[in-house]
Amino acid sequence: MFRTPGQFQTQIVQLPDDAAFFILARTLDPIGGGRDPLQPRYAIALGCDLKDAKHLVYGDGLDLRRGAIRPTPAGVSCRVCERLNCTQRAHPPVNHRIKVDLTMRRAQPFDFVR
Repeated sequence: MFRTPGQFQTQIVQLPDDAAFFILARTLDPIGGGRDPLQPRYAIALGCDLKDAKHLVYGDGLDLRRGAIRPTPAGVSCRVCERLNCTQRAHPPVNHRIKVDLTMRRAQPFDFVR
């Protein structure tokens, strides 16, 4: 999304409980930010149940039937998400201990005691 600033991006996500959502997101620049190259850029995302996406213009042209598309696995928050092999994880979950192995490289930022 940050590679396409100001453009709307859509995504279909599926939570660990199999709930599916249609997500609409875009970046926003701060009001009155000027031309400072270090000025932060923000993102805002809105979501709705997948069955309701047909009512949105951003859902036009998408086959929104379950099984027609492969949703992106997602969690509500890294701290409570049970998807331990997530490559997008920013924080470890609170109910798992981190396993440290200095001899291993991996795509995920954390490994956990299982």
